[in-house]
Amino acid sequence: MPDTRQSQERFVQWATLLSVVVGVVLVVYELRQTREMTLTQLVHETITQIQDERIARYGENLGDVLATACLKPKELSPGESFVLDAYFNTQIAIVNRYLIQQRIGGFETDWEGLGRPAVLRVLAFPQGRTWLRKHPLWMSSGVPPELREYLVERIEDDADTHCTETVARLTRLDA
Repeated sequence: MPDTRQSQERFVQWATLLSVVVGVVLVVYELRQTREMTLTQLVHETITQIQDERIARYGENLGDVLATACLKPKELSPGESFVLDAYFNTQIAIVNRYLIQQRIGGFETDWEGLGRPAVLRVLAFPQGRTWLRKHPLWMSSGVPPELREYLVERIEDDADTHCTETVARLTRLDA
C-alpha cells in the first residue's frame, strides 16, 4: 500500500509541475503576442499621426492645387508646391503603411496591389515621377528595400496615366 500511495503522490507532484510549466509557457506566449500587438498599434498610430499632419497641410484648396499641378504645372506657387509635396508624401506613406502592417502585424496582404492606386496618383502628375525618383526619403536606404524596389519598378514600368485623363473623364459626364 505504501508504494501505491507514494506513486500517487509522485504522480500528483509531476502533474502539478507539468501544469505550472505549461502555465508559464502560455503566459510567456501571451506576453509576446501582447508586445507584438502593442508595437503594431504604436507604429500604426505614429503613421496615422504623420499622415494627419500632412493632410492638415493640404488646406482647403487641395483640388485647386491638384488642378494647377495637372493643367498648368509651371504656374504652381511655392505654397502650392508644399501642398503638392504633402499630397505626394501622403500617397506613398499609404503604400508604406500597407507594407508595415504586413511586416509587423503579420497580416498577409497584397500591399503592392493595395498601394498601387496611391502610387499612380503620384505618377499621374507631370512632376510626380521626377518627385518620386529624386525623393530624399522614399529612395533612401531608410525605407524598407522592398518598398524602394517596388517604387522604382512603378516609376519605370507603369504606363503613363496622366491627370488630364481624370479631368477629361469627370468633365464629360454627359458622354
